[in-house]
Amino acid sequence: MEGGGGMNIFLMAGPVLAKALLLPPLGTILGAMVGAAAGLVFGSGLALLTFGMSLAVSPVLGAFLGGLLGGSAGCFMGLRLCFGRVEASLLYHPRRYKDQELLPDSVWQLGAQLYASEKLSYSVRNWRGSSFPQSALLLKPQSGDVDVLWVLFGGNAMLATDWLPFCTRLLTARGASPKLPGVAFLLVDYPGYGSNLGEPTPGSILKGSCEAIRAALLQIKGSTGIARDPPAGPQPRSCRGRSAGGRRQKPGHPSS
Repeated sequence: MEGGGGMNIFLMAGPVLAKALLLPPLGTILGAMVGAAAGLVFGSGLALLTFGMSLAVSPVLGAFLGGLLGGSAGCFMGLRLCFGRVEASLLYHPRRYKDQELLPDSVWQLGAQLYASEKLSYSVRNWRGSSFPQSALLLKPQSGDVDVLWVLFGGNAMLATDWLPFCTRLLTARGASPKLPGVAFLLVDYPGYGSNLGEPTPGSILKGSCEAIRAALLQIKGSTGIARDPPAGPQPRSCRGRSAGGRRQKPGHPSS
């Protein structure tokens, strides 16, 4: 990392860190309040069941124990959320597209071949059940079938379009012989990156990557007449990742 790079990361993570540090005390307070209320109700019920013999002690003791347990549980959950937010802020540095960086549906010259670019739309659900629209970029030959699909996963500060120079170099190196298999490229943007909504987490990135691959295989099959059913699609599939994207192509991953 270049000099000052680490400082820049911490400066970028500063606002997230400040908010994350509020989670443990808030969790403790809320947990103590809920626990005390539950303990008070339980203690009062216990006092009534004992015909009032512990009417003065049970509610107070129940509230104290409930507040202690609830506060401890709330503090634990707050610390867990705090560490998760801080980790995400250090691992992921989402970038948004500027107007000049957007790649509309059109035909592009990549190497010696003409390629059609298409925006694939899908969605990802978070743990609360909310759905966030996502998109990825599919590049495929303007004519001919697709025999090989390259799936490209970017690093923690990359956009899908940052892979275009790699696609050009690959196609230039292989030439434009009609005997060569047709190659398509799926350029993936993670949740929170590019024009995508949501937050980048290991879970959301995994779901988004799988949905992007599924959408690409369906589109390739429909446009080229490949007689294969998803998720088989064109074979073989090649995955390439950079930095954080390298974890998306580990063996055993659903997209491998």
